[in-house]
Amino acid sequence: MEFKQLYQPSTKKETEGVWVDFSEGVKLKIARAGNPKFQEKLERLLKPHRRKFRRRNIPLELVRSLTQQASIGTILLDWDGFTEKNEQGEEVKVPFSDDKALEYFKISTDFVNDVLDFADDMEIFREEEQEESEKN
Repeated sequence: MEFKQLYQPSTKKETEGVWVDFSEGVKLKIARAGNPKFQEKLERLLKPHRRKFRRRNIPLELVRSLTQQASIGTILLDWDGFTEKNEQGEEVKVPFSDDKALEYFKISTDFVNDVLDFADDMEIFREEEQEESEKN
């Protein structure tokens, strides 16, 4: 098999994201970890903390928080299928928003880890030609 088929992901998929099945009835749109948009946002968020970062005096919890914030809108791009009960007790779909994503990240580090696991999975970002050749 050609090297590029194995290791050259689609740049478009890496930045624009792909829909993945997360759980029954829930899909997430995920971009590749470390993509340029994520890097830019993380650098912007780290800027006020540069001195602490250079001195290696930045609290781990702050690094986690900034990484989570940087992931929203750059790695976790969208979702479909999450629901919550409204005031009348009815299940309603939760639209994606940065604020809601951050709320979910704060509720569950497992959710954060799942999102980042998808973002690290090179297989989901491969070129379409690769997928077609595997079918044949």
